[in-house]
Amino acid sequence: MQLAFTSLQSTCHRLHIIIDARLKTAAEHLATHTGHRTPGSTRMRHRSVVAIASCHIPFTFDSFLFALPVIGGELPPEPQANRFHQSLVEDSLICPLRKGTSLTGQVDVAQTMKGTAMNLFKAKLFATVAMCLGISGMQVAAQDCPRGDLDERYCDADGDLIADIPTDESMLIDPDPLIFAYTPVEDPAVYATAWSDFLTHLEAETGKSVVFFPVQSNAAQIEAMRSGRLHIAGFNTGSNPLAVNCAGFRPFTIMASKDGSFGYEMEILTHPDSGIDAVEDIRGKQLAFTSPTSNSGFKAPSAILKSDFNMVAEVDFEPVFSGKHDNSILGVANKDYPAASIANSVLHRMISRDVVEPEQVISLYKSQTFPTTGFGVVYNLKPELQESIRNAFFNFQWEGTTLEEEFSKSNEGQFLEMTYQEFWEVIRKIDAANGVSYACQ
Repeated sequence: MQLAFTSLQSTCHRLHIIIDARLKTAAEHLATHTGHRTPGSTRMRHRSVVAIASCHIPFTFDSFLFALPVIGGELPPEPQANRFHQSLVEDSLICPLRKGTSLTGQVDVAQTMKGTAMNLFKAKLFATVAMCLGISGMQVAAQDCPRGDLDERYCDADGDLIADIPTDESMLIDPDPLIFAYTPVEDPAVYATAWSDFLTHLEAETGKSVVFFPVQSNAAQIEAMRSGRLHIAGFNTGSNPLAVNCAGFRPFTIMASKDGSFGYEMEILTHPDSGIDAVEDIRGKQLAFTSPTSNSGFKAPSAILKSDFNMVAEVDFEPVFSGKHDNSILGVANKDYPAASIANSVLHRMISRDVVEPEQVISLYKSQTFPTTGFGVVYNLKPELQESIRNAFFNFQWEGTTLEEEFSKSNEGQFLEMTYQEFWEVIRKIDAANGVSYACQ
């Protein structure tokens, strides 16, 4: 097994050399086939290619073997390439070299690559680099140190509940490009634009290229960071504890309004024709959640419904999962769901963009205020790089930027320094009430 692993590492090293040489021309390749040749569009397509090369997607060893001859320059027949494309995009596959870890993130490749030529080019990059980069997150030895609830690969000597920066310099990384992902609460295309000005600022502060990667699920985002393929991220409220304990996430800031107030509330929505006038009326009906890792989309409403209304999923109502907050909100507005639990910060932004009208939904319940998305870095970036990233968040000037344009809709206008230990205490209590385990599986 060790011999096979060493051989695979050697193969991956050679493949990295090949792909690195082609990444620069990849943007022009994409631009040629999409008809866009302006410097701006070329740069964005180069960012997209690097993100694809970082491969936050499902893959199998069969896919890796399939890609080997393709990398060498031989393109597969179109039907074969299309089948390969389908297996990557539509399936939730498992990589046998990372035993017990399921990569369930899915990518809408159509947003980035169009036409048969794009499918063929994608076949050159996807599974190969995914396998190679996945290796970097493997075989992390357990350390003998204080760690609390953290996974055995991390230490917490200072007791602040987050992973310490490694003291062993061989464990530190200094990647270029840096991969950034924002929590998958709404349409990823909206946020690729919203974060563009900030990412340009982040590039200037770090001296590195920065790639925005539109993750499709909370699980995929956590797995990407745990595997070493995601470096900077905004994890949603409910995912923060799992990202901290299983992926070595070190959050240090949240968005806040200009007066320093922050947070959002969980609301349970219905529509005017549902026949539901109070939370109790959901009994015997369907309630849409977003995902099991979401605070407002699952964990908080589950705890509140049980403690305050004596209502339990599968017993008193039928739970369904929409995947995202915007899906749940649109589902209620369009009368596909009779009720849904959501983060009202997402609802406010959708109303501001005229995606839904206020009169399409009715609020049945509003919770206490929770902390919003936590932003931070993976634990093993070099300390000076972590400091540069922190500075980029705190010295960013919001006025007139794409970030302000989008997030002012939920009254946010600055990055506020915070600690996971203090700000996420209420969320950890909700998790404890729900019997949530932070064990990594």
